[in-house]
Amino acid sequence: MRGLVIRSTLLVFVLFLVGMAYVTQADGPAQGSKNGSGSTTASGSNNGGSRIFTDVPANHWSMESLKYLLQRGVIQGLPSGKFEGDRAATRYEVAQLMSRLLNYVENLKNQAGVTNPDATATTIKPEDLDVLRDLIYKVADKLNQLTTDVSTLKSARPDIDPNLTQRIQNLESQADEIKVLKTQVDDNEKTIRDLKTQLTQFQVKASTVTEEDLAKTNQQIIANRIIGLFALGAAIVGIGLMTLK
Repeated sequence: MRGLVIRSTLLVFVLFLVGMAYVTQADGPAQGSKNGSGSTTASGSNNGGSRIFTDVPANHWSMESLKYLLQRGVIQGLPSGKFEGDRAATRYEVAQLMSRLLNYVENLKNQAGVTNPDATATTIKPEDLDVLRDLIYKVADKLNQLTTDVSTLKSARPDIDPNLTQRIQNLESQADEIKVLKTQVDDNEKTIRDLKTQLTQFQVKASTVTEEDLAKTNQQIIANRIIGLFALGAAIVGIGLMTLK
């Protein structure tokens, strides 16, 4: 029985240190006070499902564990009346909690070693072991959930992707190719702008030609044709004269 008590208590101690974010030093109106037998009780805690901290619902999953620890002086209340169970414990609070827990373990060891029959009322009770066992299971469940959450976060992080470096290099190479294409597009756009300018100038010149200019151009063409015909006739006559000689 003594060995079982010590092993159970030490296991709770280890789980407390690992899961300190869930069982931290608390604030609350229920200050622990020691009775004549040496055990610590909570002044202001009631039986049943009463609230011992203003920010912890009576039906909270850890209520029985909090009552158990508060009654034994492992955790204490503070003037604000809150437990602040979601707040991480400071190093000072961890040291204080460890000290109280060690004191409680030491008391259990002393109680387990008592041989005086009149002192049997101070030894650990079976219900205490039940509470400790329940606390162990609850803290273990929370730690398992934390482990699962951490594994999920790690699997979602990109820096654990073995192909990340290659992907970055591929992106950098694609970025260089995009720069070259952008330069070519810019050159093509400049060429298109120049062609548009030339087309606009041609359209302006074409729009300034009048009917009189067209008539003069036609007359010039006709005159050139007449001159060409006379030249052709003169050439034929010349060739004919040369043939007669």
